[in-house]
Amino acid sequence: MRVTLTTLVWLWCVCVVPLTAQAMTDWSETLPYAIEQGWTTADTDGRGLGSGVGPQTPVTALDFVVTLIKTTDFSVEGARFGTEVPAGIDPESEDAQYLREAVRRGLVKVEQWQGDRKISQGQGLSDVLRVMGLSVTRVDEPSEAFLAALPERLTNSPWRNALQAGHERGLLDSDDVRTFTPQATLTRGQFYSWLRGGEIHLQFVRSVKRAQAREQYVPYGDGEERTVEINLSDASYTQNEGAFAELNTAGAIDEVVAQILAQYQFREEITPAVERRMVNAAISAMVGALGDDYSVYIPPAETDEYREAVNTSSYEGIGAHVEVIEGFLVITSPIVGSPAEKAGVVSGDKVVAVDGEPVVGWPVMEIIGMIKGEAGTDVTLTIQRTGRQFDLTVTRGEITIPPLTLKEEKGIPILGLHQFKPDMKQEFQQMVREIAASNPRGLVIDLRNNPGGSLEAALVVAETLLAEDDVIATMYRGETKNQFGADDDGLLLGVPVAVVVNEGSASASEIIAGIVQDHELGKVIGTQTFGKGTVQGTSLIGNNGAALKLTVGVWHTPNGRWIEGEGIVPDIVVGNPTPAQIEAEYDPQLSRALDYIIYKR
Repeated sequence: MRVTLTTLVWLWCVCVVPLTAQAMTDWSETLPYAIEQGWTTADTDGRGLGSGVGPQTPVTALDFVVTLIKTTDFSVEGARFGTEVPAGIDPESEDAQYLREAVRRGLVKVEQWQGDRKISQGQGLSDVLRVMGLSVTRVDEPSEAFLAALPERLTNSPWRNALQAGHERGLLDSDDVRTFTPQATLTRGQFYSWLRGGEIHLQFVRSVKRAQAREQYVPYGDGEERTVEINLSDASYTQNEGAFAELNTAGAIDEVVAQILAQYQFREEITPAVERRMVNAAISAMVGALGDDYSVYIPPAETDEYREAVNTSSYEGIGAHVEVIEGFLVITSPIVGSPAEKAGVVSGDKVVAVDGEPVVGWPVMEIIGMIKGEAGTDVTLTIQRTGRQFDLTVTRGEITIPPLTLKEEKGIPILGLHQFKPDMKQEFQQMVREIAASNPRGLVIDLRNNPGGSLEAALVVAETLLAEDDVIATMYRGETKNQFGADDDGLLLGVPVAVVVNEGSASASEIIAGIVQDHELGKVIGTQTFGKGTVQGTSLIGNNGAALKLTVGVWHTPNGRWIEGEGIVPDIVVGNPTPAQIEAEYDPQLSRALDYIIYKR
């Protein structure tokens, strides 16, 4: 296949948000922001503003903990259900879920809990900084503005570091520093303004870290060159000095390890195994901070399992393809006829626990390791689906996934593509030659529950259907645009095609569905596809077998569509088979595809 390389230069800028005193302390601005973020409401729910709550209202422990956890990426459904909650709290309530997470994070000690206790300014600031991930380590040179505002009574105070971190990250203005009283009661006005300042700071830091990477993936599709314009004035840099300083993290991990080995009270317990866990945890956290569900660190102990999942077509387990999305293990597609499908697992199901153990937020390979197991044994999955939660017990089996199948119905060849494996090229081309030799009046390609796989395999399939120089897909990787085109006329060029898809059809499967639509080769039939428009690459790191899987680019259909999060909408929508239809061995989607080929309707 032909690859055209076009270097692109991207337009991007960083928008700097001034952190003024008025913005942080004006209740008329802070309150709407707090409501918008879901930290509070305008109703009379007992803690709502309609009950007379205002900027000077003290913050209770319950208010503080629930609101603080709401600022994180925590999902109520992701709470560890076995965690104890304080006495007097309804274990089934929403508050209980937030408190469980607070217990897990070390914010709440169950035996010391007093929900109506007033939170002090000192405790409040310290916990806000910690939960928002804002370091309280004193920087070498505090700003002049901070030193001018710091009262003498707090110069040698244990709160100085927190005050400096809060001031330089925009949570506190100079007046807040001057009036800060660690033992005084925290008010809602202060609390919400701190949270707002922290959110704005974090948004700014994320924009600096990710702007270039994010903008280079903007789907242009027109080949137009763009110039780089970076406009960061000296004033803007000075105003956000703390944010820029935070980006200078070279050597930070080495320093942390050195400090632990030198100062940690129980350092004699740091065995080589503990050191390995520390390093693995640090790398996992770095990759996780990207906020990209498809980028993961694979520790040495899990690389063999990862290779098996990618490269083998036989294993013992439940038979389902998965991805981690927003912290949840999501079933992208159960394998047809697998134990998972027979037990009722469907595409889009979120696995929140395995055998009663909550797994939300866990590394994907660790969860897979819990689900896989010896054939004939049971595993219970706690599933979230469309607002409800329930358990499904699946009896594991021997799973065999043939990448390709070929059958015929009503004189029409049906090519089943179940995976895009790197080694499928020879077998696929042999099948294509058999199909072409029969001079078919049409072809059905079944891509249902095909989660994708090798890009090269997808290009081989696409070339079969296209004329020379027809575009297959366009890849954007960094500043490079790669356009993949067909080398020669395909053996099945001109043969009408019906592609059958469902919500389990993803990535490489969507490339095939995209060319059928954009080049008007036939019709796409079934339900809307998964919507994965990114490309991942895996490489070994270090010398111990660890691997890093990173998103390295995005792809667009021939007409320039980026289907990330949207998927391919079928030309002819046909719902998935119902249980009754499956029992009667009737497949409405496949039947409709055959009708299209036979009757051209």
